[in-house]
Amino acid sequence: MDTSVRKHHLSRAFCFLVLSVGVLLLGACGAKEGEPTCDRWELVSPEDLSPGGSPGSEGEMVDSLTPTFSWTYPDPSCLPEYYRLRLATSWHALDTSPDEYRLDGWVTEWMPETELLPGTTYLWRVHAGSSWETVGGAIGIFRTGPLCDITSPVVLSTPVPLWPADGSIVEGVNLTLEWDDPTACIPDGHYVVEISERSDFSDALVGRYPEPYLFIARPWVDFDLDECTRYFWRVHFDHAGRPDADDGPTSEVWSFITTTTTGGFCPPELLEGYIPEAEVTVPPSAEGAISGHVWHDECAPPYWSTDTPPPGCVAMPYGGFEANGVLDPGESGIEGVTVRLGTGPCPVVGGRTATTDATGTFSFVSLPAGTFCVSIDALGDGNDLVLIPGNWTFPERWYGPEPIDLELSLGALQILREINFGWDYQFLPAPATPTPSVTQGCWVWNPNLQKNVCTAPCPPNPQPGGACTP
Repeated sequence: MDTSVRKHHLSRAFCFLVLSVGVLLLGACGAKEGEPTCDRWELVSPEDLSPGGSPGSEGEMVDSLTPTFSWTYPDPSCLPEYYRLRLATSWHALDTSPDEYRLDGWVTEWMPETELLPGTTYLWRVHAGSSWETVGGAIGIFRTGPLCDITSPVVLSTPVPLWPADGSIVEGVNLTLEWDDPTACIPDGHYVVEISERSDFSDALVGRYPEPYLFIARPWVDFDLDECTRYFWRVHFDHAGRPDADDGPTSEVWSFITTTTTGGFCPPELLEGYIPEAEVTVPPSAEGAISGHVWHDECAPPYWSTDTPPPGCVAMPYGGFEANGVLDPGESGIEGVTVRLGTGPCPVVGGRTATTDATGTFSFVSLPAGTFCVSIDALGDGNDLVLIPGNWTFPERWYGPEPIDLELSLGALQILREINFGWDYQFLPAPATPTPSVTQGCWVWNPNLQKNVCTAPCPPNPQPGGACTP
């Protein structure tokens, strides 16, 4: 019998035992008895999320602070063992919010026991689960009332920037700016976000959105950000149908730095040692982060024998050459590598995962202070299809088979950057095929040795630079 099936039967037995003594544990008993339970590899994502999860309903207003959350499971042949519902008030907190609820696999509705905050934008997601595996993709976005009274001027609160943290480095040029609006009602209008390379906003790009976040990507905005650039941003609310004097106050000015989207890296002087122009108070929701790159550490030994390491290579004690373990100009990131982050000293098992993007960049956000272990298993997590054959050259030369790992200590609200890993592919890049030399005199090109060799008989016109003596 499959292990996952045995575990499922054990959980059902436990459920029966607990219920027999009159104790009800909501969410502990798996799918409804009599319904087939999906194996973990059969799971599909729940659909038809309400509120705010169907086309055209994003940002809809609910009429209760204890709304009913509902969804459907599209596979009629089986049910998940359980659902995990997560609720948050910002995008970056959605995957780390402590507000997570576990429900039985036959339950497709849920109502919070305590009231949600009024005048707030919420995001929620539900995952279908069996054993340790969960699947979920769709996100619902809704707002709680009340609407602000439009018959009299509303005193709007000052928006509080949330994400990305002030002065942080973001991946690429497409990101989401987030802020909190403490106003206790939902005003009519749009938030206005100004983004500029100048702190005085004399050349600001402007984006508008009704919810307290803005996607910096088309079609949500009609402009593009530049790579490797420091930007300043601020936000205020534009009250519809009101004079400018009734608009909301402007937030503090925060900044961020974009990185590349083409596999290269920004100048170190831009990314290192940056101190924000003004001291600001970081909200508690803006926690620490760890980011870095997995890059192709290149070494192309020549076909012919030599004792001189080619550019980017170092000689090894046992002979041959390997990449030098240095991120040299022109070396690119490796896309599709799964990186793990575990809590506590190395080594760790499990933990969160991130996949490197087209630039080789990975990141873990919303982290508390503590000790963490960043690791990459070249033979596991599907990485063998991306990396093998080859070996690690940085932060140490490592040939496995165990994962390479790096133990880090993260302070409160600290961002650790450039946690990099260098990988030397065994057969990449391919050595350049040498251009055959022109046969001169008794110097004749030998295709097996890939160089000219001296042969007899020797005519009187030897190759320039030395006589040929076979």
